[in-house]
Amino acid sequence: MMKPDAESIVAAMKTAVKVTPSLKSRFNAVVEFRISEDGGNVVKERIDISKKKKNDDDAADLIVTINAPTSFMQGKLKIKGNMALAMKLALVLNATRKVLLDNKKKPLSKL
Repeated sequence: MMKPDAESIVAAMKTAVKVTPSLKSRFNAVVEFRISEDGGNVVKERIDISKKKKNDDDAADLIVTINAPTSFMQGKLKIKGNMALAMKLALVLNATRKVLLDNKKKPLSKL
């Protein structure tokens, strides 16, 4: 089974936030994800999941370090910041997993 790469995970998170508007009211924070891929490349991405868009210069409310895409799928994450937000992060991760699984089920193009 092929594991998603860091860019696919980040794209799925952004899609999950977009298609699940209730996440913004329930989570209401900015998260910085630091995803390291197997080759050592670290993808840093901020995702604004707040009711009111925050400035890019503002510090993230929560920093999540994922050592590999496999860790994401297994739910093994390192968290720094507001632990109450960390508990709510499951809402975002579950919505992201749903997007990843839905994308996997879509048929490939005939091209």
